[in-house]
Order: sequence, then structure tokens, then C-alpha cells
Amino acid sequence: MHCVASDIESRFVARVLHELRAPVASMLLMAYGGKVMLDSASGKASTFTLRFPRPKSGT
Repeated sequence: MHCVASDIESRFVARVLHELRAPVASMLLMAYGGKVMLDSASGKASTFTLRFPRPKSGT
């Protein structure tokens, strides 16, 4: 027997996780001292730049 509710729930969870992936990654990066930058213009491709902090020496 095929459960429609289970399929709907699975698709919903997959969409939510996909939508949260970038914001959560951005928050983690910024929490460790990194930066997320966006260059965007109407009608053109957007460019995301991620700047990662350098590891402290001795770690």
C-alpha cells in the first residue's frame, strides 16, 4: 500500500531542508569570522563570494 501522506511529508521536508541550507551555512560561516558577499544586478547572474577566516597558527 502506498502512503500519500508520507510522500507529501517527504517532499515538504526535502524542500524545507533545501531552503534552509544556504542561510544556515551563511550563519555558521559568519559565526566563525567569515563573510558572505553577494553581487547581483537585474537580468544578470548573481555572484556569491565566501571568505573563510584563516586558521590561527598553532591550531
